[in-house]
Formats: sequence, structure tokens, C-alpha cells
Amino acid sequence: MASIYEICKQALDQQKKQQNGELLEFNLEDVEIVRLDELTSELLESQYQLETLIFTNCSLKTLEGFPRLRNLKYLFLETNQLDKEAIKFVASTYPKLFLLSFHENQIKTFDELEPIKKMRVLKQLDFSQNPIEKEEGYFQRVFDLLPKLIVLDNKDKNGNDMVYSDNEDGDS
Repeated sequence: MASIYEICKQALDQQKKQQNGELLEFNLEDVEIVRLDELTSELLESQYQLETLIFTNCSLKTLEGFPRLRNLKYLFLETNQLDKEAIKFVASTYPKLFLLSFHENQIKTFDELEPIKKMRVLKQLDFSQNPIEKEEGYFQRVFDLLPKLIVLDNKDKNGNDMVYSDNEDGDS
């Protein structure tokens, strides 16, 4: 069985080729990782130009050891097992994110969201299918926490359906 490093290296090389040699987006899906090792993190950090990082359905339980990428704008950590510690990590490591998706993870309370107040550039956020979504006043409280937020769980402040956008004004 291949190591996480080998899987990531192969995916990175393949995606780099598909993106004409300049890797702006790295996508890894359906690979059980739980936690990134140092070698894999260094491999991803060497891709300093990365703007989008996607880890979907990877059984991630922690972001400890995750790469620190200065140019990252879009982070999708969907269908994992991440909790409040991951929120703290993201808020302190990637303050310039424009889009953050924690769809289907383990975010439970509003207190856990406090660190994202520091993320002044964040325009699109997804906590759908997390326990917190069932909390009373969830939708309005998240918009109150982040006044510049445009899209939450694929809806605008008025509850109208929206889709993810690469447009930094948040328009779809």
C-alpha cells in the first residue's frame, strides 16, 4: 500500500501536468489520511503558488502538520472529522482565505467559531451538515460574527441560493 506522501506526490505531479506546469489547485479525495505527515506537508509547502487546497472525504481528524501556504485563497475540508481545533488552526494559519468549506465535519458550538472573526477577507463559508447548523439562530449569528461574509452554506444573507464563486466580490 502506498504511503500518504506517495499518494500526494503522484496526485500533485498529475494535477501539475493538467494545469500546464503551474499548480494553483491541489485536490485529494477519498484517501484516508487522518493526519498529514511532515514529508507530505513539506511537499505541499513547496508548491508556494497554490491558491486552492481540497481535502474531501479524507478522514482528517486534525490539521496538525498541515502545510502553511501564504497564497491560499480557497480551502475545502469537506466530509472529514474536524473540530474546533481545526477552526483555530485555519484562522491563525490562513487569515487571507476568501472561501472556507468545513461542510460535513464536527463543528458544534458558536464558541468554536470565535477564531474566524480574525479572517477579514473571508466572503464564502460553509458549515452545512455540521452539528452547529442545528443551533438556534445559526444563520444570522454567523453573519453577525462576520459582517463582510457574503455566502454561508450556499445562501446569501437573505437566504437566497448561491453557488461558490471564484470572484472575490462573492458574486456568482
